[in-house]
Amino acid sequence: MRDPPISVPRIRGAFKYLVLYVLRNKPMHGYSIMQEISKLFDGKYIPSPGIVYPTLQLLEDLGLVESKTEGRRKIYVITEEGKKELEKNIDVVEEMLLYAKEIKTFFEELGGAELVRAISNLIKNFSRLDEEHKQKIREALESLARAINEILEGVIEQ
Repeated sequence: MRDPPISVPRIRGAFKYLVLYVLRNKPMHGYSIMQEISKLFDGKYIPSPGIVYPTLQLLEDLGLVESKTEGRRKIYVITEEGKKELEKNIDVVEEMLLYAKEIKTFFEELGGAELVRAISNLIKNFSRLDEEHKQKIREALESLARAINEILEGVIEQ
C-alpha cells in the first residue's frame, strides 16, 4: 500500500523546493518561474506573484539562490547550496508532481470536475436548503463516501 498523498500543509512548505527545481537547469525571472511551475501542473495550477516573490526572497536570504538585475527584471540563479538543498528534498518535489498527476487523472477519468461543480453549486446554494433537503444531500454524500471506500478497500487489500 502506498503512503497517503501529500498534504496541503506539506505542499505549502515544499513550494520553495519546487522553485529550486525549476531553477535547476537555467536562470529565470519571476514570471518565467511561474510559467514553468504551471507547466509542471499542466496549467491547472498557476502560482501567484504573492507566493513566488516572497519565496524567492526567502531562498535568496538562505543563500539558495542569487539574483542579478538585467534591465528592469531580476534574474534568479540556483546556487551550489541550493542544488544540495534540492537534492536532499527531491523526494518532496517528486511527491508533489505525482500527486498533481493523480489529481489530473481523477479529473479526467473519474469525473472529478463534475463533482467539484456539484459541490460548488451545493455551497453556493446551501443557505437556501431546508432541513429535509440538507438531510437528503447528507445521505447522498454518506452513500457516495461508503461506496467509494468499499471499492477502494477491495483494491487496497490486494
